Amino acid sequence: MARARSDRLALAGVTLLAVVLFGMYLAAHSELSYVDEVQHFDYLERIAHGHLVARGQTLGRPAMEELACRGIDVPPAEYERFYGAAERVPACDDPGPDPSRFPEGGVNQVAVHPPVYYAVTGVLARIVQAITPIGSLLTAARVANLVWLLLAIAFLWSLLAEFSASSPVRAILIALVVTAPQLVQMMGSVSPDAAALAVGGALLLFGMRWERGAAPGWALPAAAGVAVAIKETNAIGVALVLLYLVIRGRRIGPRRVTLQALAVVIAIGVAAGTWLVIENAVATVPTRTIPFVARFQTDSIDADSIVSQVGAVVSPVRSWLPPDLLRSPATALHGTLLDVLFIGAAAAAAIGAARGSRLAALGGSEAAAMLVAGPAFVVSNYVLLHIFVVIPQRYGLSLVPGLVALITFGTEKRWLRAVLALICTLGVVALVQGAVTGS
Repeated sequence: MARARSDRLALAGVTLLAVVLFGMYLAAHSELSYVDEVQHFDYLERIAHGHLVARGQTLGRPAMEELACRGIDVPPAEYERFYGAAERVPACDDPGPDPSRFPEGGVNQVAVHPPVYYAVTGVLARIVQAITPIGSLLTAARVANLVWLLLAIAFLWSLLAEFSASSPVRAILIALVVTAPQLVQMMGSVSPDAAALAVGGALLLFGMRWERGAAPGWALPAAAGVAVAIKETNAIGVALVLLYLVIRGRRIGPRRVTLQALAVVIAIGVAAGTWLVIENAVATVPTRTIPFVARFQTDSIDADSIVSQVGAVVSPVRSWLPPDLLRSPATALHGTLLDVLFIGAAAAAAIGAARGSRLAALGGSEAAAMLVAGPAFVVSNYVLLHIFVVIPQRYGLSLVPGLVALITFGTEKRWLRAVLALICTLGVVALVQGAVTGS
């Protein structure tokens, strides 16, 4: 009874901390994220009215007005480097904004993504508007991301229990994650990447519960199908779980693992294939004419280009271009410490955990997934779109729950728990400072 009460208090405490920090970030950050938030919001706004975004379609007026009036959270010099053109977004009071003056020529380049995140978050945003005084659909959608955050916390809490982590350790590890700059940035903007932490947690949790017979055989395939229906890059989280199960195959049973893996592959094939058919059916222009695709078009790709992306998502919590309030020295230090912590945990578990154990299998799987993810995305981009782009770290966000679980290796040592608590404290202080001062 006392332990159950302690667990509930720890979970409530870390959830409250996450909600407060999330709210502070949203209140302090009004600009649109440079990570395609104007396109993502345009998708959400259209689907809220029952319309898909067709390939080649330009931004709608609501999205253009939000960007014109709020601005974008990237300096002009970096804007030009990122988008390949100087910033020339029209003024907020422009009576008829020209789409060509917006990023990527005003073409909505995220039409390639499936509609699940946008539809779910759009419904939640309408509910937020109905029960609060929030008038802006964009702000309401950002607030609605709180649901994805709460789901992520719930899945992480249960996942860490699979490794027998105590409630204080689970609370500290979750607090580490919810203060990670990259995750704060994604959770605070309209983007399917906001769901990646919850997706990765669900995949690994269902995989491990199925392994010990505590989850039905359909749970992991269903989660895998939903994962790629939220965003295709979540496939790396699916690959992580499959690799883990293969490594554990001798203990689980080769035939059982093979059948489960086959079900997972079929599920993601159906989800991805169905969306590909729909996306091509509603497209208005060929893919190669999209400004983003045209800018990075290439006729061939060499081995050096593929190998250059080996470290792209090592580790996934690094933020390439954070907004001003996540650029303080304290935030940078916190991000660096998380990098070292996650990479070290994967290496330590893969090498030092008992051979054949869950931690050893997960450590090896995480190390392999982080190293292979970048080249895999490069190859898939070339095969599907004939482009080469540098892979952003956020593509590996669905790997983060596994990295968090690996930190449990060694948490029986008091000094390590103290170090984790200090890093957690630094993250909280840095985020609060950024939200209060704006830098």
